[in-house]
Amino acid sequence: MDFSNVCNWWRFAVLNYSWLWLILHAVLSTYMLSYEYVWRRLMEPSIVSHIGLYHGSTYRIGLLVIILPAVLKLAWISCWLPCLYYTWLKDRSWTSGSTTKLIMQANRNYGTSPNAPRDAAGNLTVGVSGRPRTCPKCHKRCGDRVYHEDQSNRCLPLFDHFCKFMRISVYLRTMKLYLYVLIFLPLDLIVTLVFASLATGQSTGRSTWMFCVPIICASPVLIEVALENTIIQWYLLAWKNQLHGEGRSVTLVFKVRLRHQRTILRCKQYDNLNPWDLGYKENLRQALGETWLVGLCPWIPPARVRNYYKNPGRATDFIFRKEVWNDQRLFVNAPPPPPPPMFTGVAVERSEPVAGPSRQPQPQQSQQQRPMAIDFLVPHPRAQQEAQPPEQQQRRGLSRRTGARSSAVEPSSEADGTDPRHRGKRPQ
Repeated sequence: MDFSNVCNWWRFAVLNYSWLWLILHAVLSTYMLSYEYVWRRLMEPSIVSHIGLYHGSTYRIGLLVIILPAVLKLAWISCWLPCLYYTWLKDRSWTSGSTTKLIMQANRNYGTSPNAPRDAAGNLTVGVSGRPRTCPKCHKRCGDRVYHEDQSNRCLPLFDHFCKFMRISVYLRTMKLYLYVLIFLPLDLIVTLVFASLATGQSTGRSTWMFCVPIICASPVLIEVALENTIIQWYLLAWKNQLHGEGRSVTLVFKVRLRHQRTILRCKQYDNLNPWDLGYKENLRQALGETWLVGLCPWIPPARVRNYYKNPGRATDFIFRKEVWNDQRLFVNAPPPPPPPMFTGVAVERSEPVAGPSRQPQPQQSQQQRPMAIDFLVPHPRAQQEAQPPEQQQRRGLSRRTGARSSAVEPSSEADGTDPRHRGKRPQ
């Protein structure tokens, strides 16, 4: 068996049984160093007074060996357990929202895709499903920086990778805790190796091999975690705000509102440029926290975690760099494209020009059509009665039971031209 096969077997054993290595490191290092070495060897000979107090230099060294590894173990375990809870229990049924944003991430070559929704003029538009991005594995609509996790077959926001060593998913909710585990765990391993080496040098006989057990348990964990993950993960996730699955090319679409309540999309592809890289200072604030108190406490989530889950109505899912906002202003201020044919088809088919919004005299054709609208009006019944000749009004008045006499007299009096009140008088 050559050296490469041994390394591959060792790596396979460490990754597949990582939980066993972590448990052995936490239990055996605490028992061997804190109890066997410190309590039974360093601190027991210093009890020489009847007061019952420890004294001497061995007492201070013993307290240091007990307290420092205990604090470091408590720190990384308290960060690791919430990551396990979030990975396997908390976000099992989380789904990405389909609400459109002002700036959105799209699939690569979305602007030239024949499946992208377009209007009649050929402009990109917002489809029925909303987001212009689809997961290539589960074929579901997903938001910005949402990627698929093969371990649980789901999409997670800001997903980077699944850590096989710690058995956790590194994504938006667990990223800060994961970064602090990568600090506390290597420090605990280094302290354990130093104290175990010190105990081995001061021991003889079989006790020497006993104190070599923490070294054997801590060495592979230190090599796997510290040398391969800590530096590269802190550089990418915290310093550059870059995920492993994003690559070097990112496509963004911009919503532009035009007249007639139209909204189109403008597409641009960014090559060799991370649109979410805000500079190392702002990237650290995004990953750890906006203040130094929040940043130093691993258990307080940063602002981007709180805003993502509690404020879904924001303009963008994540903050973009300055160049992206400059492109957005250029798209908004650019001259609008021509409207689709559905707005101009009626005007083109007419034989005569139609007056625009300015105050111009109406054509003669429209004035001739105006009396035609009166024929469709129904006149009032009283107006019809007044328009009839007197003979028809008389016959209509006689047919009524009330007012027949007055209706019959009125036409005759009007015909004679005399007043009914002076009918008995004769003109002289």
